[in-house]
Amino acid sequence: MFQKHINVKSIKLDYLILVRTIIELVKNKMHYIAQYTNHIGPFDEALRRICNNNSYCELYELVALASVLRCEIQSVYPYIDYRAEMKIMNAVYKPVDISVPNNGRLIIFWTSTKDEISTRNRLSSGGVWSPNHFVPLIQQCQNHRTASIERVQMTLEVEYGIV
Repeated sequence: MFQKHINVKSIKLDYLILVRTIIELVKNKMHYIAQYTNHIGPFDEALRRICNNNSYCELYELVALASVLRCEIQSVYPYIDYRAEMKIMNAVYKPVDISVPNNGRLIIFWTSTKDEISTRNRLSSGGVWSPNHFVPLIQQCQNHRTASIERVQMTLEVEYGIV
């Protein structure tokens, strides 16, 4: 999981995306509960944690972000200390409303700022590797990537008034 930081310089975008994600989760609460509670855990507890700045990102946020950005989000989780219940971390999340235009696919890779051994040796890790953030995986084809990014930017500008 990655830690959310609301940067003062980009507070408008960061805060707006966070608020829109929370609204999406509340608006489609029953969908997210039905689809993910068995895999992720209690929805209401996660929603309370999501509302705290500088808290770790919940998978619920990532799933809802697909609807906010109107794009598929593919989560790629490395096979380090991999367990069967982590299968949900290697998945493609799609917007809830399939009638809206899709802005392509964002691909993220879960990772850590520390090497594998240091990550396992953290006090709270219990000897198990866990990520502390994710990074985008960029496709080699520049034209496709640029078009996808432009569609997401246009959605943010039109829907949310971000210039």
